[in-house]
Parts: sequence; C-alpha cells; structure tokens
Amino acid sequence: MSRDDILTTPNISVVLLDDQLWVGCVAPEDLPACAYPLLQAMLGAPDDKAGFFSLTHEEDGITLMMDDRCQRAFAETSHLCSVNYAPHRWRAFEIHLGTLTYDEPGVVCFLTTTMAERHISILNLCTYDRDFLLVAESDVHRAKEVIQACLQVDVDGLREAMLQLDVRRSHSSSRDLEDTNGSSPLRDKRREQLAAAVDGGGCSCGTGTCCCGATASMSQEALCCASTCKLPTS
Repeated sequence: MSRDDILTTPNISVVLLDDQLWVGCVAPEDLPACAYPLLQAMLGAPDDKAGFFSLTHEEDGITLMMDDRCQRAFAETSHLCSVNYAPHRWRAFEIHLGTLTYDEPGVVCFLTTTMAERHISILNLCTYDRDFLLVAESDVHRAKEVIQACLQVDVDGLREAMLQLDVRRSHSSSRDLEDTNGSSPLRDKRREQLAAAVDGGGCSCGTGTCCCGATASMSQEALCCASTCKLPTS
C-alpha cells in the first residue's frame, strides 16, 4: 500500500495511506457465512504482502476496516455474507510514536481532542506499535494540518502543548460548572422543590432520603432529585 509522508521527526513519523478504506459491521448471526471472505481478507493472495485489514470482535458482531482488495472478498460473497457499510469512505493516518508511547502517554488523546475541537470526526485504531487515525476523505486536508501543527515540535514543545490543552479543557469545564450552578427560572424552581421535599421530611416515599441518596445536607447540590424523585405536590 502506497503512502504519503506527512511528518518525520526524531521521535515521530506520520504517513497518510493512499487507499480509501471501507468501514463496516457484520451481525453475530451472519458470522458463520462470512468465514470464507474473512479468511481471504486476512490471508490475502500468496504474493500480496500489502493491504489494510482490521477485525474487532465484540458482542454486537464484528467491525471491519479494510481496503478495496479485502472488501472485494466480501462483495463476491454478498449473497451469503451481509456487511453494513458506513456511508462514506475513510483515509488512515499511520502514526508511529516509538518510545514516546511510553515516555509521553497521551499523545494520541492530544491529537484526537484537538481534531474534535476543529469538528473533525475520527476513528482510532491501535495496534502493537502504532496508531491509525481514520478520517473522512473530506477532512483529510484539515486533519493533516492539525497533525503537523501538533507534532512538528520537539519533545519539550509537545509536552508544553499537551499541558496547555489540559489547562484549556480545565477552564472550559469550570465555566460549564459555573453555568450549571448558575441561576435560571427552571433551576430555581427545582431548588425550591428540593427544599420543600427536605423540609417535608424527604421524598413522598417517606424514607427521609431522596432516591438518589441525597439528604438535607446535600440539598443545594443534589438538584437531580427535583426531577427524578417523587416530590410532594403541595
């Protein structure tokens, strides 16, 4: 499989695989019928050493990520084996972090979080010594810019960028918490309802404790009780 070099540093290498990839799923009841194309996709032709194929098996069936060669094996047996494919094709960035995988954990999380901030959806696939970030074809250019901006630094610069992201996310979470604890007519009404329930001895179930575990000392924090418990109507 041909590839395009995106980034090379002493610690990191990133390439973009040229082939568009298929992502699909097979339901559990269809697994026996898919045995032959699965073997073809995994083993390939005798002289075919390239290609991209990933299989993840879980209780809802199997998820497949594969190139055109592997997908043809399933297409040829589509009358027996049913595969539900994602509505668009994907491209894969192959990321090799070397010792950074152990020395600086969180690099891939840093990348995916930064992409999420730019509204780029990804599928993340981890293997023994590398990671693959799959993005829609329409997002390849923007994802490439994110990868180059985030990783084209030395280890100290990467560490600093990751720290800045953590700080930014922490501030954002704090603002969200302030918004949640702020005042609004609905929120004030719930506080009044909860206070009435506490003054009246708890929920109408008569236990003196809300069903989520809140007591009088938690009346200002446990706002969820106002909507989940059976509060007095009077």
